[in-house]
Amino acid sequence: MDELLKDHPEVIKGKPGFPNIGCRRDKNPFSKDVQKIEEAWYFYDTELYNLKTKKEITKLGSGDPLNYKPFPLCMKKLKEQMSQNIYQYSAAAGDEELRADISKYLIKEGFPNKISFNNIIITNSTTNGFYLILKALFRPYDAIIMTAPNYGLFAFMPERENISVHTIDLKKENDYKVNPKELESFIHKINEDLKKKYKKLGYIPKVRAFLNINPHNPLGTVLSDKDEILLKQLGRVCKNNQVFIIDDLIYRDLSYDRNHLAKPMGTIKEYFDLSISLFGLSKSYGLAQTRSGFVVANEEIIRLLRDQVFATMDSASILQASLLAGAFQDTKEREKAYKKYFDPLIEEYEYKRDLCIALIDGIESIQDSKYYSKIFKRLKKEKQPYLLTGTPCAKTVLKPESGFFLLIDFTELKKQGIINSEKELLRLFYEEEGIKFLVGQSFSWPKEKEIIMRITYALDVDTIINTINLINQIIRKKLEK
Repeated sequence: MDELLKDHPEVIKGKPGFPNIGCRRDKNPFSKDVQKIEEAWYFYDTELYNLKTKKEITKLGSGDPLNYKPFPLCMKKLKEQMSQNIYQYSAAAGDEELRADISKYLIKEGFPNKISFNNIIITNSTTNGFYLILKALFRPYDAIIMTAPNYGLFAFMPERENISVHTIDLKKENDYKVNPKELESFIHKINEDLKKKYKKLGYIPKVRAFLNINPHNPLGTVLSDKDEILLKQLGRVCKNNQVFIIDDLIYRDLSYDRNHLAKPMGTIKEYFDLSISLFGLSKSYGLAQTRSGFVVANEEIIRLLRDQVFATMDSASILQASLLAGAFQDTKEREKAYKKYFDPLIEEYEYKRDLCIALIDGIESIQDSKYYSKIFKRLKKEKQPYLLTGTPCAKTVLKPESGFFLLIDFTELKKQGIINSEKELLRLFYEEEGIKFLVGQSFSWPKEKEIIMRITYALDVDTIINTINLINQIIRKKLEK
C-alpha cells in the first residue's frame, strides 16, 4: 500500500464532489486550454466546498434533465427482453437483433440505406462511447479540436491519453457556429506545430478528429437541415484534411423546433465514413441513470470499438440495448408515443427557458413569445415588481434552441467594480445564498474578460424564480452601497 499510495497520493485524502480529474499519462501538464478548465473545476468542486455558507445549497450547475417520466417504449422493450432467456452473453457490440432495430430508425432519419447492426455498438453512455473512440482511433500526441465553449468534462478525457486538446472559438458574428475556413486554417496550424514538436516519434502526430456537439452544450444552438450547406462545408474541410468528425447528438431530441431537429453529419452520404455519431438516452428520455448510449460509424471503426469493449468488459449489456431499441425504432407506435411524450416536454422546457430570460432581461424581452402572458401572471403573484424588469448588471448571451442551459453575462458587475473575476462572482453568490453554477472558464468561454455563468432551467418553477430573485437581490444590495 505504501508503494501504491506513493504513486497515487491523490487518493490518500477523500475529496468532495467529483472524483479526481486525473492527469496525462506522460505526467506533463494539461494543454493550456484544459489547464484553465481544470482550475475552474477545482474551485467549483473543491475550494467552494470548503467555503462556509449558512444557506441551503442550490445547484444551478447540474447537468440533470427535468424530473420527467421515462419514455414508455423504453420500459416496454425492457420488459419484453427480460421475459426472454437472458442467460447467454450478448455479442461484444450488443445484441444483434436490437441493433438491427436501431439501424432501421437511423435509416428513417436519413443515414445511408446500406447501414445495418454492423454499424452500431452499444456503450455505457455517450461518455463511454467517446472514450472508446479516443482509445481506438488516436495515437499518443495526436490532437482533437473542440469548440470554445464546450462540454468541459470531455476536454479531460483526451488529455489523460496524451492526446492534445485545442479549442476553436465560436463567435457571435457567426451565430456561434464554426466557420469552415477558420477550422481549416486551425487544422493546418496545429499539424505544423505537431510536426515541429514531435520529431523523434516513429510517426507524425496530427489532428485526428473534430468534436461537433450538436445541439451544442452549453450554447443550445442547433445545426439542422437548414444548416446543411454549413455542415457540408465542415465535412469537406475534414475530409480534405483526413479528420474524423465525432458527432455528439445527445441533445438531439431536445431540439425545440420539432420540424428541424439537429442533423447528424452521418446523414450526408459523402461524409458518412468520416463521421462517428454518438446517441444516448440521458438528456431526453428520462433515463440518465441507465447510462445507455450507442455509436454509429462505418464497420471498420465499429470493429475497433468492439475490440476495446471485448478487452475491458467482454460484451455489452442487454439492459442498455433494450432501452435504446425502445427509444430508437422505426415503428408507427414509436411515432405516436414520441409525439405524445415530447410535445409537452418541449413545451415545459421552452416555458422555463423564457421564464429565466424574463427574470434576467425583463418580461418585455419575450413579448413575441407564446409564453408571455403565462410568465407575466406568474411573476405578478410574487408581488415584487422589480422581477418584471429583470436583473441589474446581467443579460442573457443568446436564446437556446435546445437543451436546458442558459448563459448569462455579468460583465457589467466587473465594470461597476463589484467583482473582478468569475471566481469572485461564484464566491459572492455562494457565500451569500448558497448558489452554485458553472463559470465560463469551466467550459472554455472564448472571451476571458467577460464574466459568464451557465445555469440550468431543468428545475421546478419555484426554484427558478426564488434563486434568480436571490441573485437579483444580492446585486441590488451591492449597487446600493
